[in-house]
Amino acid sequence: MGRLGKRLPPVRSQRERDRLVAQYRRLSFLTGERWAKRFGLDLEDAVAECDLALIRSAELWVPDGERTFARYVVTAMVNHLIKASRRARLLRRPRSPREDELASRPDPRQCDPAEAVADHEERGAELGRLNWALAFLDPRSRQVVRARAAGERPRRVAERLGVSRQRIEQIGLKALRRLRRLLQCDPAHREASGRWA
Repeated sequence: MGRLGKRLPPVRSQRERDRLVAQYRRLSFLTGERWAKRFGLDLEDAVAECDLALIRSAELWVPDGERTFARYVVTAMVNHLIKASRRARLLRRPRSPREDELASRPDPRQCDPAEAVADHEERGAELGRLNWALAFLDPRSRQVVRARAAGERPRRVAERLGVSRQRIEQIGLKALRRLRRLLQCDPAHREASGRWA
């Protein structure tokens, strides 16, 4: 059939499906191991999602001359991991405070002015450290980090910079690793060296 027609999956016996699952079980573990950290999942959860994708793929795969089963199943596994990471992010969203929690919070009008000034200075120092670290990034990386921190979607940033969405994610990850390394270095070493990276 053409691209618009939907092919029905072949009817495979349970034995054939089990053989496919057993044959590609190692690929399931390797894919879960490779992508778990990137999607912010535990290794066990990632491998379990890959196993589910493997079982489902063994049922649905239609052999055509274009893709092998391994290629088909890895795509399915990555898609399962993406969905799992989205579900995990939804579960980790901060909940709104309950009434009793709001009542136990101190009234901001009654807080100590000295504490407020100290907090403000501490935030200013952190912001200064972050601006210092951002200065070490190249202009495109700095632009990507600022756009992503402002909540702009990778696709929009990619269109604006004329690169692919995947490249924006690569630039962002590399820049964040570098920022983390810069911010973790010893402050005395930073002052002495002027430029560290």
